[in-house]
Amino acid sequence: MDFFQFLWRVLVHWGALVTGGIFIAGLTIYQGVGHPVPHWAYWTIAGVALFWASFLAWRDEYRKSKEFEANLRALQMAHAAPPIQQNIYLPPRPPLKPEQPKHNVQCLGVKVEDQSVTIGFQNVPIPGRPIADFPNARLRAEYRLETTGEEWLTIFPARWISDNQNKVPIGMTPQWAFLATYYETDSKWKALISLENASNDFSWNDRIQGIALPTASLLVTATLIGEGNLSLEPIRGILALGEGGKASWILTDQ
Repeated sequence: MDFFQFLWRVLVHWGALVTGGIFIAGLTIYQGVGHPVPHWAYWTIAGVALFWASFLAWRDEYRKSKEFEANLRALQMAHAAPPIQQNIYLPPRPPLKPEQPKHNVQCLGVKVEDQSVTIGFQNVPIPGRPIADFPNARLRAEYRLETTGEEWLTIFPARWISDNQNKVPIGMTPQWAFLATYYETDSKWKALISLENASNDFSWNDRIQGIALPTASLLVTATLIGEGNLSLEPIRGILALGEGGKASWILTDQ
Protein backbone atom coordinates (compact mmCIF):
# COMPACT_ATOMS: atom_id res chain seq x y z
CA MET A 1 0.00 0.00 0.00
CA ASP A 2 1.29 3.47 -0.85
CA PHE A 3 2.40 5.53 2.14
CA PHE A 4 0.00 8.41 1.45
CA GLN A 5 -2.91 6.00 1.10
CA PHE A 6 -1.91 4.44 4.41
CA LEU A 7 -1.65 7.89 6.03
CA TRP A 8 -5.06 8.84 4.70
CA ARG A 9 -6.65 5.69 6.09
CA VAL A 10 -5.00 6.37 9.48
CA LEU A 11 -6.39 9.93 9.54
CA VAL A 12 -9.88 8.71 8.63
CA HIS A 13 -9.89 6.18 11.46
CA TRP A 14 -8.22 8.65 13.86
CA GLY A 15 -10.82 11.32 13.12
CA ALA A 16 -13.61 8.85 13.75
CA LEU A 17 -12.04 7.80 17.06
CA VAL A 18 -11.40 11.29 18.48
CA THR A 19 -14.78 12.69 17.46
CA GLY A 20 -16.98 9.86 18.59
CA GLY A 21 -17.14 6.70 20.57
CA ILE A 22 -17.97 5.85 24.18
CA PHE A 23 -14.86 7.38 25.75
CA ILE A 24 -15.22 10.72 23.98
CA ALA A 25 -18.93 10.84 24.76
CA GLY A 26 -18.27 10.08 28.45
CA LEU A 27 -15.48 12.64 28.65
CA THR A 28 -17.69 15.29 27.04
CA ILE A 29 -20.54 14.62 29.49
CA TYR A 30 -18.13 14.60 32.44
CA GLN A 31 -16.75 17.97 31.40
CA GLY A 32 -20.20 19.32 30.59
CA VAL A 33 -21.50 18.82 34.16
CA GLY A 34 -18.76 21.05 35.56
CA HIS A 35 -15.80 18.77 36.11
CA PRO A 36 -12.46 20.01 34.83
CA VAL A 37 -10.52 17.70 32.47
CA PRO A 38 -6.72 18.06 32.40
CA HIS A 39 -4.92 18.60 29.08
CA TRP A 40 -2.89 15.44 29.42
CA ALA A 41 -6.13 13.45 29.18
CA TYR A 42 -6.83 14.86 25.73
CA TRP A 43 -3.27 14.23 24.61
CA THR A 44 -3.46 10.66 25.90
CA ILE A 45 -6.72 10.04 24.05
CA ALA A 46 -5.23 11.52 20.87
CA GLY A 47 -2.12 9.29 21.12
CA VAL A 48 -4.09 6.14 21.89
CA ALA A 49 -6.47 6.96 19.04
CA LEU A 50 -3.55 7.42 16.64
CA PHE A 51 -2.12 4.04 17.58
CA TRP A 52 -5.49 2.34 17.22
CA ALA A 53 -6.16 4.13 13.91
CA SER A 54 -2.85 2.78 12.55
CA PHE A 55 -3.90 -0.73 13.52
CA LEU A 56 -7.31 -0.32 11.87
CA ALA A 57 -5.71 0.97 8.64
CA TRP A 58 -3.38 -2.06 8.56
CA ARG A 59 -6.29 -4.41 9.31
CA ASP A 60 -8.28 -3.02 6.36
CA GLU A 61 -5.50 -3.81 3.91
CA TYR A 62 -4.84 -7.18 5.53
CA ARG A 63 -8.48 -8.22 5.06
CA LYS A 64 -8.42 -7.04 1.43
CA SER A 65 -5.28 -9.11 0.79
CA LYS A 66 -6.81 -12.25 2.32
CA GLU A 67 -10.01 -11.78 0.32
CA PHE A 68 -7.97 -11.39 -2.90
CA GLU A 69 -5.99 -14.55 -2.18
CA ALA A 70 -9.18 -16.52 -1.52
CA ASN A 71 -10.72 -15.34 -4.80
CA LEU A 72 -7.53 -16.19 -6.68
CA ARG A 73 -7.44 -19.73 -5.25
CA ALA A 74 -11.10 -20.24 -6.18
CA LEU A 75 -10.39 -19.11 -9.74
CA GLN A 76 -7.39 -21.40 -10.02
CA MET A 77 -9.37 -24.35 -8.71
CA ALA A 78 -12.15 -23.66 -11.23
CA HIS A 79 -9.70 -23.86 -14.15
CA ALA A 80 -7.49 -26.61 -12.80
CA ALA A 81 -7.29 -29.96 -14.57
CA PRO A 82 -9.31 -32.75 -12.93
CA PRO A 83 -7.31 -34.97 -10.62
CA ILE A 84 -5.78 -38.04 -12.18
CA GLN A 85 -7.63 -41.15 -11.15
CA GLN A 86 -5.44 -43.93 -9.91
CA ASN A 87 -5.63 -47.63 -10.67
CA ILE A 88 -7.06 -47.20 -14.17
CA TYR A 89 -6.28 -50.13 -16.44
CA LEU A 90 -5.26 -49.15 -19.93
CA PRO A 91 -4.90 -52.00 -22.38
CA PRO A 92 -1.56 -52.09 -24.17
CA ARG A 93 -1.49 -50.48 -27.59
CA PRO A 94 -1.14 -52.91 -30.47
CA PRO A 95 2.21 -52.65 -32.20
CA LEU A 96 2.24 -50.41 -35.24
CA LYS A 97 2.21 -52.31 -38.47
CA PRO A 98 5.05 -51.40 -40.78
CA GLU A 99 3.92 -49.37 -43.74
CA GLN A 100 3.59 -51.50 -46.83
CA PRO A 101 5.50 -50.28 -49.87
CA LYS A 102 3.35 -48.84 -52.65
CA HIS A 103 4.22 -47.87 -56.16
CA ASN A 104 4.05 -44.24 -57.18
CA VAL A 105 4.11 -44.59 -60.95
CA GLN A 106 3.30 -41.38 -62.74
CA CYS A 107 2.86 -40.53 -66.37
CA LEU A 108 5.65 -38.27 -67.58
CA GLY A 109 3.55 -37.07 -70.49
CA VAL A 110 3.55 -37.57 -74.23
CA LYS A 111 6.52 -36.53 -76.38
CA VAL A 112 5.92 -35.57 -80.00
CA GLU A 113 9.21 -35.78 -81.83
CA ASP A 114 10.23 -36.06 -85.43
CA GLN A 115 8.27 -39.00 -86.84
CA SER A 116 7.41 -40.53 -83.45
CA VAL A 117 4.96 -40.09 -80.57
CA THR A 118 5.89 -41.71 -77.24
CA ILE A 119 4.39 -41.83 -73.77
CA GLY A 120 6.56 -42.16 -70.63
CA PHE A 121 6.16 -43.49 -67.09
CA GLN A 122 8.32 -43.40 -63.96
CA ASN A 123 8.07 -44.70 -60.40
CA VAL A 124 8.63 -41.49 -58.42
CA PRO A 125 9.92 -41.93 -54.82
CA ILE A 126 7.86 -40.53 -51.94
CA PRO A 127 10.07 -38.95 -49.24
CA GLY A 128 9.93 -40.94 -46.00
CA ARG A 129 7.81 -43.77 -47.40
CA PRO A 130 8.81 -47.17 -48.80
CA ILE A 131 8.18 -47.58 -52.50
CA ALA A 132 7.46 -50.73 -54.47
CA ASP A 133 8.16 -51.56 -58.09
CA PHE A 134 5.55 -51.72 -60.79
CA PRO A 135 6.56 -55.07 -62.31
CA ASN A 136 5.78 -56.48 -65.73
CA ALA A 137 4.22 -53.29 -67.04
CA ARG A 138 2.33 -53.46 -70.31
CA LEU A 139 0.63 -50.65 -72.20
CA ARG A 140 -2.79 -50.97 -73.80
CA ALA A 141 -3.49 -48.34 -76.46
CA GLU A 142 -6.92 -47.77 -77.98
CA TYR A 143 -7.41 -45.54 -81.05
CA ARG A 144 -10.77 -44.09 -82.13
CA LEU A 145 -11.64 -41.67 -84.90
CA GLU A 146 -12.35 -38.29 -83.32
CA THR A 147 -14.98 -37.41 -85.92
CA THR A 148 -17.19 -40.47 -85.33
CA GLY A 149 -15.87 -42.12 -82.16
CA GLU A 150 -15.53 -45.36 -84.10
CA GLU A 151 -12.82 -47.69 -82.84
CA TRP A 152 -10.01 -47.92 -85.32
CA LEU A 153 -7.49 -50.10 -83.49
CA THR A 154 -6.57 -51.50 -80.10
CA ILE A 155 -3.09 -52.88 -79.47
CA PHE A 156 -1.95 -54.71 -76.37
CA PRO A 157 0.78 -54.44 -75.49
CA ALA A 158 2.35 -51.45 -77.20
CA ARG A 159 6.06 -51.62 -77.83
CA TRP A 160 8.45 -50.13 -75.32
CA ILE A 161 11.16 -48.02 -76.87
CA SER A 162 14.50 -49.79 -77.47
CA ASP A 163 13.05 -53.05 -76.15
CA ASN A 164 11.30 -55.86 -77.99
CA GLN A 165 9.88 -57.35 -74.83
CA ASN A 166 6.24 -56.80 -74.00
CA LYS A 167 6.83 -56.40 -70.25
CA VAL A 168 9.17 -54.01 -68.44
CA PRO A 169 9.50 -53.05 -64.75
CA ILE A 170 8.62 -49.42 -64.09
CA GLY A 171 11.18 -48.14 -61.61
CA MET A 172 12.96 -44.85 -61.05
CA THR A 173 14.35 -45.05 -64.58
CA PRO A 174 11.79 -43.64 -67.05
CA GLN A 175 10.30 -46.05 -69.58
CA TRP A 176 8.80 -44.84 -72.86
CA ALA A 177 6.43 -46.64 -75.18
CA PHE A 178 5.43 -45.88 -78.77
CA LEU A 179 1.96 -44.53 -79.48
CA ALA A 180 2.74 -43.96 -83.16
CA THR A 181 5.74 -44.05 -85.50
CA TYR A 182 6.01 -42.65 -89.02
CA TYR A 183 7.55 -44.86 -91.73
CA GLU A 184 8.96 -42.96 -94.67
CA THR A 185 9.15 -46.13 -96.78
CA ASP A 186 5.40 -46.22 -97.21
CA SER A 187 4.53 -42.75 -95.79
CA LYS A 188 2.32 -44.17 -93.06
CA TRP A 189 1.85 -43.71 -89.35
CA LYS A 190 1.84 -47.04 -87.51
CA ALA A 191 1.17 -48.39 -84.02
CA LEU A 192 3.95 -50.74 -82.89
CA ILE A 193 3.26 -54.01 -81.13
CA SER A 194 5.79 -55.52 -78.73
CA LEU A 195 6.19 -59.29 -78.93
CA GLU A 196 7.82 -61.60 -76.42
CA ASN A 197 10.18 -64.07 -78.15
CA ALA A 198 9.42 -62.24 -81.34
CA SER A 199 12.48 -63.65 -83.08
CA ASN A 200 10.82 -67.10 -83.04
CA ASP A 201 7.67 -65.77 -84.67
CA PHE A 202 7.69 -66.15 -88.46
CA SER A 203 5.56 -62.99 -88.82
CA TRP A 204 7.69 -60.93 -86.42
CA ASN A 205 9.20 -58.70 -89.12
CA ASP A 206 5.77 -57.68 -90.37
CA ARG A 207 4.11 -57.29 -87.01
CA ILE A 208 6.95 -55.42 -85.30
CA GLN A 209 6.70 -52.79 -88.02
CA GLY A 210 3.24 -52.15 -86.73
CA ILE A 211 -0.28 -51.60 -87.91
CA ALA A 212 -1.19 -48.59 -90.02
CA LEU A 213 -3.04 -45.66 -88.45
CA PRO A 214 -5.09 -43.15 -90.42
CA THR A 215 -3.77 -39.66 -91.11
CA ALA A 216 -6.44 -38.01 -88.98
CA SER A 217 -7.30 -36.93 -85.45
CA LEU A 218 -7.60 -39.89 -83.12
CA LEU A 219 -8.97 -40.25 -79.62
CA VAL A 220 -6.28 -42.25 -77.80
CA THR A 221 -6.70 -44.03 -74.47
CA ALA A 222 -3.45 -45.42 -72.99
CA THR A 223 -3.68 -47.68 -69.93
CA LEU A 224 -0.65 -48.99 -68.04
CA ILE A 225 -1.23 -52.48 -66.62
CA GLY A 226 1.09 -54.48 -64.35
CA GLU A 227 1.03 -57.85 -62.66
CA GLY A 228 -1.19 -58.43 -59.65
CA ASN A 229 -4.01 -56.32 -61.11
CA LEU A 230 -1.95 -53.15 -60.86
CA SER A 231 -3.13 -50.43 -63.20
CA LEU A 232 -3.06 -46.67 -63.61
CA GLU A 233 -5.88 -44.38 -64.52
CA PRO A 234 -6.11 -44.21 -68.33
CA ILE A 235 -4.35 -41.35 -70.09
CA ARG A 236 -6.59 -39.81 -72.73
CA GLY A 237 -5.78 -37.34 -75.45
CA ILE A 238 -6.27 -36.30 -79.05
CA LEU A 239 -3.50 -37.44 -81.37
CA ALA A 240 -3.50 -35.64 -84.71
CA LEU A 241 -1.42 -37.48 -87.33
CA GLY A 242 -0.53 -35.53 -90.44
CA GLU A 243 1.38 -35.91 -93.67
CA GLY A 244 5.15 -36.05 -93.71
CA GLY A 245 5.51 -37.34 -90.15
CA LYS A 246 3.92 -34.28 -88.49
CA ALA A 247 1.86 -34.92 -85.37
CA SER A 248 0.40 -33.17 -82.31
CA TRP A 249 -1.02 -34.26 -78.98
CA ILE A 250 -3.61 -32.60 -76.74
CA LEU A 251 -4.31 -34.08 -73.31
CA THR A 252 -8.03 -34.30 -72.51
CA ASP A 253 -9.89 -34.71 -69.23
CA GLN A 254 -9.12 -37.94 -67.47
